[in-house]
Amino acid sequence: MKASEIVPRLTDLRLIGDLRAILEKLSLKGVRAVILTDNPSFAVDPIRSHGFKDVIASEIETQGGLLTNRMRLLTNKLYALREYCVEYGIDITRCAHIGDGFNDIVAFKAVGLSIAFNSHEEEALRAATYRVNGNSMLDVYRVLETNLDK
Repeated sequence: MKASEIVPRLTDLRLIGDLRAILEKLSLKGVRAVILTDNPSFAVDPIRSHGFKDVIASEIETQGGLLTNRMRLLTNKLYALREYCVEYGIDITRCAHIGDGFNDIVAFKAVGLSIAFNSHEEEALRAATYRVNGNSMLDVYRVLETNLDK
């Protein structure tokens, strides 16, 4: 299968409201916004154009535009986040993690601030510092903003 056949077009993605505006606000405050997902990096690369600095994701090798069976699956978000923090000299307790699922719990417990956003996963809700439900990233930004200087 060709990677180009399964990469979503940005115009087809239903993104949460105010994403680009919130990423711009965070960038102006010196915050480095990163996508951390177990999905393949090529599938989330189109979202990067909204203002994310990096993508930490599963990697699938391609040859001549075709997907191969050589891959590095991201099976532990905390492990991947720790590697990223070491590479960029970031204290993990200065990080915030926003997620909604069971696979976010380990990161929720390690970072300084965690937000379960539109989650229905009870364990994730218990592990997160904050719970936020809404249709806009502005709801998440309000929580982040009050904690930026702490």
